[in-house]
Amino acid sequence: MRLMFGVVICFCSMWLVEGVAAHQLGLDGPGKTSFLLQLTQILSVHGAIVLSTWYVLASEGISWSAAFGFARETNGRAIRMGIIAALVFLPVGMVLQWASGEVLSWLHINLAEEQAVRSLREANSWLSRGLMTVFAVVIAPVAEEILFRGVFYAAIKQMGYPRLALWGTSLFFALIHGDLGIFVPLTVLAVVLAKLYERTDNLWANIAAHATFNICGVVMVFLTEHGKVNPS
Repeated sequence: MRLMFGVVICFCSMWLVEGVAAHQLGLDGPGKTSFLLQLTQILSVHGAIVLSTWYVLASEGISWSAAFGFARETNGRAIRMGIIAALVFLPVGMVLQWASGEVLSWLHINLAEEQAVRSLREANSWLSRGLMTVFAVVIAPVAEEILFRGVFYAAIKQMGYPRLALWGTSLFFALIHGDLGIFVPLTVLAVVLAKLYERTDNLWANIAAHATFNICGVVMVFLTEHGKVNPS
């Protein structure tokens, strides 16, 4: 419980600091969602998750292995299960995204692409694209799985609300990505990730699944951008 509140407080504080910094630097005005702002958000928000988790665990004398199930004898199996789970879910997620797009189009609702995806697509140098790829494949999976499955899901479930833990964290996970077109597939993905954590009791499975899913997304963005894949 203390871990959850500690991470939340630090997460919100760093989000506030990032917002103030972006405003002072003049990066948050119309048309100013720059790569620098994206990098600031990545380092502040996702960094706050990992650092606050480390601080609370260290203050409680709890190891990362004990908190998140990391164990040398099961890590390999967990990673393999995570990769397989992501690859199995990928076509399901693509169908759900297509169906969501059709429904939203029928309702005449304009879709706004997720900011991270838009920044990756619009990056004008290999350095910026490389940094955004590292974020998508390494930083985001680690930080978000610690926060949503390792902290929020586990804490709420331990409080005696397993359904709220499953659906509340899944909906929140989809919501923070800020893309209505992928809200449904991300919600379903989050449910799969929660069940995966239950099955393996090792957060490496979730990190591997999340990273694999994001790798596929990054590849699709690059291929679409270069005209090798016809966008739907």
